[in-house]
Amino acid sequence: MPDISREQFLDRCFLELIDELEGNCGILVLFDPGENAFTEVSSAGYDDSGFFYEFMARGEGYFEELSESPEPLLFSSEEFPLYHPDSTLALAVRIFREKMLGFLLVEFPGGVQESLLALAMQFFSERISGFGSDSSRPKPLSIRENSGDLLVSSALLLSQVKDWEHRVSRGIAVKTLCLRSKEGSGERSVTKYLFHSLALQGDLVFLSQIPEQLVKLERYLGEWIEIARSGFLVFDRVEEFSPGQQKLFTEILASQPPSHFVFMTRVAENPREEYPLFWKQVRENEIFLPELPSLEREIRKDLLEKLISESMALHSRKGLHLPDGTLELLLEKSEELMYDDMKSILELAVIQSRNDELSIDVLNKLFTSKQNSLILLDDDNLDLRKSVEVLERQKILKAMKIFSGNQMRMAKALGISRGSLQYKMRQFGLS
Repeated sequence: MPDISREQFLDRCFLELIDELEGNCGILVLFDPGENAFTEVSSAGYDDSGFFYEFMARGEGYFEELSESPEPLLFSSEEFPLYHPDSTLALAVRIFREKMLGFLLVEFPGGVQESLLALAMQFFSERISGFGSDSSRPKPLSIRENSGDLLVSSALLLSQVKDWEHRVSRGIAVKTLCLRSKEGSGERSVTKYLFHSLALQGDLVFLSQIPEQLVKLERYLGEWIEIARSGFLVFDRVEEFSPGQQKLFTEILASQPPSHFVFMTRVAENPREEYPLFWKQVRENEIFLPELPSLEREIRKDLLEKLISESMALHSRKGLHLPDGTLELLLEKSEELMYDDMKSILELAVIQSRNDELSIDVLNKLFTSKQNSLILLDDDNLDLRKSVEVLERQKILKAMKIFSGNQMRMAKALGISRGSLQYKMRQFGLS
């Protein structure tokens, strides 16, 4: 990454965002600890005197509402004074990481798809929420019991590993960590939990494929390290790496790069061929994740309750209540399902439940359906095809929440036919 300041980097990113979204103008505001106040760090589309959004001033109510809302706020030009004469609305999205860090507000002309713009702005706010944090030291490794934390279930799963704190601390110190598990055991969720708990100065990047050609791989590794900085570079199915690839990784790690390398390996799958120095380092820092069915009943019950709460919070359905027998049904199914499958089914059940309770009928249908898996893809994954699928899925999920599942209104907002929408919903297991 070029040697630029935090403010320059954020300013460049924000200007590119407004340009891509074709906004009329906008501001990026962040909290300045030195001034103990929220200050503007980037703006575009205003004259030299700028513009003050009075309705976003602290104490006026809307700033406080935004600080408590994970959803964007919409301000119509008919009700609120906007800057640009062609603007019909403004969208404001908070920047949040354990507390309110700031917000971005962008004005748009008429005829725009509000839900898609809001989604893009939310992605942007999430990506920059951890950039340039004041703390240069990792947070202590501990299980956070905050009910609003969407990764608490992952923390509970990790806590079942003996001496996990010591293993993780040692791995972080040498910037090499290995998660060994049966596929679908929650390895990606645990990786995300560790990344956010450590509050590293960088990004989390998943890589499901790497180039076979060593010259190309070496070049890409340099680029990926620039992207991740001091964050996580996560590599899947490491046992499939060739000896040449293993040797290159060994040399890169010996050069002490800023990034932390997380290697995922599968139980009962041995490397095709081993480069001994590589596997020695990987196995010295290995964490074995247990399968969901292998956990004690009380642990599974606690885990299921946390997964349910997370799914409701993630999809803005916190008001759902559990009918009698729901937890018993889930406990029974958890004796045979993997963590990712259970998490996926619970998310789908929350999305598809149409009243104020988590539908047992929907759950039973999902348990018996061939397509019972919500496509759990990561927006941190650099696989282009999968990233496009992630965006498509997120757009549909956002529309489902905004329009309460009304397919006519969803299709109109997404700019596609109802038939195309239904096809995509079936493709992603959302119908």
